[in-house]
Amino acid sequence: MKASSSERKLQEIAVDEDELPITFDEFVAMISSFSFLVKLDVSCLGFEGTLTDELAKLFNLEILDVSFNFLEVGFRILQ
Repeated sequence: MKASSSERKLQEIAVDEDELPITFDEFVAMISSFSFLVKLDVSCLGFEGTLTDELAKLFNLEILDVSFNFLEVGFRILQ
């Protein structure tokens, strides 16, 4: 896992492993307190499950890359 920061606040996480030994829900629960996170790249990790409201805790998140995983949307997307 690679993280970059600015002003001592974690802003970006990019996970480089092929697969993590945890579920997507467990991963999101681990990082949900990183409120300054702006970019999260967890593409190509083989995650299975559902994108849930737990991601809403990352209120500064601008970029979320979950491509090439097996995730479903479990919340209503507002337009």
